[in-house]
Amino acid sequence: MRGKILQNRLHLLVCSRRSTMKNIAIVGATGLAGRELLKLIHLRDFPLRHIKLFASQQSAGRVIRDSGQSFDVQSIRGDMFDDIDIAFFAVDGELSRRLAPLARASGAIVIDKSSAFRMDPHVPLVIPEINSDAIRAHAGIIASPNCSTTIMLTGLWPLLERFGASRIIVSTYQSMSGGGAGLVEGFEKSVKMYVEGRDTGPLFNNVTPHIDAFDAGGNSGEETKMVEESRKILAMPDLPISATCVRVPILRGHSMAINIEFPGSPPVSPEEARALIRDFDNGIRLMDEPDHGVYPMPINTNGEEFCAVGRIRKDTSSSNGLCLWISGDNLWKGAALNALQIAEKLA
Repeated sequence: MRGKILQNRLHLLVCSRRSTMKNIAIVGATGLAGRELLKLIHLRDFPLRHIKLFASQQSAGRVIRDSGQSFDVQSIRGDMFDDIDIAFFAVDGELSRRLAPLARASGAIVIDKSSAFRMDPHVPLVIPEINSDAIRAHAGIIASPNCSTTIMLTGLWPLLERFGASRIIVSTYQSMSGGGAGLVEGFEKSVKMYVEGRDTGPLFNNVTPHIDAFDAGGNSGEETKMVEESRKILAMPDLPISATCVRVPILRGHSMAINIEFPGSPPVSPEEARALIRDFDNGIRLMDEPDHGVYPMPINTNGEEFCAVGRIRKDTSSSNGLCLWISGDNLWKGAALNALQIAEKLA
């Protein structure tokens, strides 16, 4: 009798899982984020019925191999979203603005990684560890934030949730892969040119405080994204945030130095902050033993699902502030993983 009950429960579990299995499309499947998304879908055992991969005409016809399987890449076309439940977009904003309404009209839910819809007041901008409830308000499109915004807020969230914030100052150290495959290829060529004794250009042995176009006030597009997206996600439209975004000559992983000030008193101590981060255990990891060489670095977080937080200390320029350092994988939590976590909430 007991065996029969267990068998029935297993059958119900399997049926329940089958009822939630999804037909998936990845638009931009041959790009860096698209490839990582495909990998994570299999690594995290997403309830997948069928998957379609789409890319530009130049990439159509390619075969992508992942998890022992081969996937054909199809060209973008008008009927590409027929029978699709969730469509991941890992393309530029212009293409997202053109294709997302088609996907929505076909009945798919769009999870978009571009900047196209992030600041649209009718589109949720989501980091699941922080504001997963916002997903319920979607009208067919959900936006995933910029990679730097996602890594910063994920690492800060235990402190923001407990204490709030009165000001955030951030300086980023962003890898080449954040600029896409073309920038990675250019960087790799620069390394080869250096080995050969040739002029490398600006990508190698250099840092560049220029990510995206500058506005009239001198802020880059990347800096503006960090400010505006953070305010929307935190529902703190007046939070003072200042960002300086810098490209550094590494392939993968973003890091950032942050000064965060808190309202009220008594001051938040480094010990309190460490305890909150250590105990949170949801997408972040404390790495804060600098005397033993333990602190966040891109090499610690590449290919990992967590963001690392460390170098936590009092900000001596503030009566109630802390300095800290965060590293995270810009292709995982900063891009593909965050989008997939949104889909997991839908599934």
